[in-house]
Amino acid sequence: MSHRVTRSSNLFSRLVCMTTSPPPNGEFKFCSPEGRTLVLNILSSKFTYRLHDYVLDGLVKSLDGVHLLAISGTGSGKTGYYSMYMLMLQELDRQRKSYPIASAMVPQNPVMVMVLPTIGLEDEMGRTFNNLGLNTIFINHTALQTAVKRGLNLWRESRACYTIILLSPEQLVSDRFETLIHDPIFKSRSTKSFGCPDLYWVLASGRKTIMFADSIAQGWRVMEDLLAQLKKMSTATTEQQRFCVRLYCSLSERDNAATLQAFRDTNLTQIIIATDALMVGVDLPNVQDVILLSAPPSVDNMLQKIRRAGRDHNLVKDARGIVYVTKAQIVLADKAVKAISITKGHHAKMNVDIARMLLARCYPAFQNILYANPSHNPNPCSCTTCTKIFAAVQPNCNCSMCMPESKVAPDTSGIKVKSRKRGPLTRRMRNVGVKALEAFCDDLYEDGGTSIAQIPPYLFLPDAV
Repeated sequence: MSHRVTRSSNLFSRLVCMTTSPPPNGEFKFCSPEGRTLVLNILSSKFTYRLHDYVLDGLVKSLDGVHLLAISGTGSGKTGYYSMYMLMLQELDRQRKSYPIASAMVPQNPVMVMVLPTIGLEDEMGRTFNNLGLNTIFINHTALQTAVKRGLNLWRESRACYTIILLSPEQLVSDRFETLIHDPIFKSRSTKSFGCPDLYWVLASGRKTIMFADSIAQGWRVMEDLLAQLKKMSTATTEQQRFCVRLYCSLSERDNAATLQAFRDTNLTQIIIATDALMVGVDLPNVQDVILLSAPPSVDNMLQKIRRAGRDHNLVKDARGIVYVTKAQIVLADKAVKAISITKGHHAKMNVDIARMLLARCYPAFQNILYANPSHNPNPCSCTTCTKIFAAVQPNCNCSMCMPESKVAPDTSGIKVKSRKRGPLTRRMRNVGVKALEAFCDDLYEDGGTSIAQIPPYLFLPDAV
């Protein structure tokens, strides 16, 4: 089986994106001469001044569904990226008959959610938006307390009554915000509420796949997004759109048996999105890929899940286990591994074994060390079935560390490196040396095999040495 760890920084964002859905090929685009002219004509009727060229450049990209990162100086009109965007959506929504093609991508009664770091900034931008006719509401701790005293529910009012919602960062983790973004009325107004584009390749691959989600709620969101993406694929039939992606969890026990049967016996069901309920006690012979949507709590948990793939070697010759890991989880893993040499792991926020697995130079090699397996495992059984299986095992490791995805190497032919002839070691040079020594120690530990497998990593060549 191939082990893959994919590092992704934008998977499962909970923020509401400020972009319309990307237009299908061949349809109207704002980032075109006619699109720019339309934007200027609509906004010129509302303002006596002309937009900055760079604001217009960003505005037409956002209207086309392209995510935008804009960096500009103080007082350069950054608010226009938001206000002009919403004014355009409002105008296109009001005049759908006049602009039938351009307004096709615009939701009815559009809404924008903005997350601002301070209440002062909320007040300032709120006044600007209200002066432009954009009905704005503030949702922060103070505003919520004041509303409760007046018998008001700001979250309920936000569903349909306001054009712009200015939100304090701490509200993003609240249950009320979670309820809001999944409210049917609000979802119909928002241009994009949830997306996992890092997983769209699974639909195109056609491979039988199990995805393990951290919760039922996350599983539902992923399923909804994949089904929405499937509808955009011209090759998807009506039956595929209905049955291609199914959910397996403890709340849908009546449908779980039907899900497993459809996955095993038909080609209609390609993807099962599951919770830990599918981790044990289920034997599907035709699983090609298992995907974990985040770093698992332990190596045992990870291996138990990804070993759902390739159960029948006659049906699946190229089973894969894929783990999606964020940059933050890699940083946490690094801290956990370093903490074990100081505190023996008592205060680590991540299981040390899974942390070392995520940072390992070879995943199967570390697995062998962790479970005291021989590095070159002989065939443990002489029966015909096992002999065929081990005969098909590749001699070289094909994990994503030993066989990484191909990347274009930077051209360094014109770069001249100046050597340092004299002087003491700098802090930067020392850090480079320390990291090289730590990597060397890890290699020694992993190459030691069963002879040192029982020695904890923090006792093998500790940092003090």
